[in-house]
Amino acid sequence: MANNVFEWTPQLDIGVNNMNHQHQVLIDYMNKLFQDNEEKKPKTVIVQSAKKLQDYTIRHFKEEETYLASINYPGLDTHKLVHKNLLQQLDGHIKDFQASGETLPSTFFDFLKFWLKAHIMGVDKKYGDFANKKAS
Repeated sequence: MANNVFEWTPQLDIGVNNMNHQHQVLIDYMNKLFQDNEEKKPKTVIVQSAKKLQDYTIRHFKEEETYLASINYPGLDTHKLVHKNLLQQLDGHIKDFQASGETLPSTFFDFLKFWLKAHIMGVDKKYGDFANKKAS
């Protein structure tokens, strides 16, 4: 069994429990994809894991945007653009993989790591702070 490539850490806690949970599920999907890739499972299995990650990401982004609208988050429009861009990049990576190799390149996992850290610790922390200030 391959090691996990992503770990949940307290630094990723944005102070919004539902979103923290969804981020943990995203990490689980990323780790499953990484493990399938490391174990050189059939391409169909890797594609299936990638699609599950993609589907959950779409769902998570929709729920996150609904939540941001519910708290009148001033950065919602920018956040939606960031989500759209991330989904386009993810889709591009998956399509490139489907058209080419038998395993995903390390650059794909570099992209996921950057996305996870930059998005959750940067962009999502901002709305977490906003929500918690508003609640207090």
